[in-house]
Amino acid sequence: MFKYVLKQLAGDSVVYGLMFALRQSIGIITFPIMSRIFVPADYGALDLIGVTTSIISSLVTLGISGAVFRYFYDYDRKGQITLVSTSCCYQFTITFIFVLILFLTAAKHISIWLLNSLDYVLAIRLALIAIPITVIDSFLIDIFRLLRKKWYYLIFSLIGSVLTVLLTILFVVKLRMGIAGALLSGLLINLLMGFIKIYFLRNLFKAVFDLEILKKLLKFGIPLVPAPLIRWVTTSSNRYVMQYYSSLNEIGLFSTASKISSLVSIFFAMIQYAWSPIAYSIYKEPESPRIFARILTVVTIASTFMAMASTIFAENIIIFLAPSTYFLAYQAVGPIAFGMVIYIIFYMVSIGILVGNQPKHYTLAYLIGAIVSIIFNFVFIPSYGMLGAAFALFLSYIASTIYVYFRAQPVYPIPYEISKLIRILLIGLGLSYISIVLSISILMKIGMLVIYPVILYISRVINKSDFISVIQGFQQIWQSNMIFIKKK
Repeated sequence: MFKYVLKQLAGDSVVYGLMFALRQSIGIITFPIMSRIFVPADYGALDLIGVTTSIISSLVTLGISGAVFRYFYDYDRKGQITLVSTSCCYQFTITFIFVLILFLTAAKHISIWLLNSLDYVLAIRLALIAIPITVIDSFLIDIFRLLRKKWYYLIFSLIGSVLTVLLTILFVVKLRMGIAGALLSGLLINLLMGFIKIYFLRNLFKAVFDLEILKKLLKFGIPLVPAPLIRWVTTSSNRYVMQYYSSLNEIGLFSTASKISSLVSIFFAMIQYAWSPIAYSIYKEPESPRIFARILTVVTIASTFMAMASTIFAENIIIFLAPSTYFLAYQAVGPIAFGMVIYIIFYMVSIGILVGNQPKHYTLAYLIGAIVSIIFNFVFIPSYGMLGAAFALFLSYIASTIYVYFRAQPVYPIPYEISKLIRILLIGLGLSYISIVLSISILMKIGMLVIYPVILYISRVINKSDFISVIQGFQQIWQSNMIFIKKK
């Protein structure tokens, strides 16, 4: 069963990785066009409006999507129909009512409060109208994930990406509608794609509503609501501390280091999208705890390798991509990249408290991480600037992971290979540190990456079975790419 789960995880991760690549390409394709029409302030306004509507969506839906993931596989087909129909009905109704109130009463106030101007009232209203549409569209995408229809996910992302480019050109370039045009194009695309997705999922929708199911979903979902906001505090509060104790230059270097570390972040996003449906679908199986433990070991080996690659080649990447004023950003890449490895472990371990119906501890873990982050930001940043911020973030992820591990084990025991995980991280950190201190050549840096699995194997951190599992995972990724190319 382990090989089957690993194969599914690797294959699904590739598809979601292609989807993320498509999303990133939209920004790259449209930027040359948009930058000739929008000034930086327009981009800032779009960003603020987008962040605000995302927060509103998260608060209003009360964690229903997360709860649907938790309970979807606990029901038979009839129960899943009731679950999906009830969730969709609730989310659309509650967001529509909330948005209608804001649309009629508060659009002008939001424009003044958020952007200090009444020039953005139309844009605010379009963004508000889009909230229930976007919420349902995202919910439908999650259903495709739960049904493991990953190719539908990719195809819809491709169609949406093409339409985004075309409608953006129409509304922003040709009709000169400005920010409102960009928001209108997104609204119409989500509306169209929503109807298409409902058509393909029509067998899961019936005219049913179960109040008891809704109560069950809300009981699980409400404790999860603060988690994204608290994580924002963990990852972003350091900017304000750096601005106070250091300078905007330090914030710019930290932001650059975060971008260089994005290889690990992308890997996490791929694993996150692929792993949740798999984990929830098999957690009741007798073999599942052992499988979860082995999967975590394999994922940690792979993510540590990517963190090493980001850290070891950070100097070369920055020299190639940016002016010399950005060079010192390489110092923060290591703690940020390896911090993301710890966060991946946190995410994988948190499955225990979620299937054990203890969502409050998930949010509390984030809260503990945020507190640790804030404390060490004030301890480290005054003396070490952006490097101190990176280490504070690293320590916050460790604190969250330790808490969630000890809370999860009593409700859903999993025999994680803790000793192996620690040694994998220490070897990765050690090799990365050596390569930075010695300022070795590119060829030797490549050698460090090659040595990594060899040292893991020689020191018996991983055995032949673990090594084969990692190789099989990468083979599945390659095969999935070949299948996709042949289909194209």
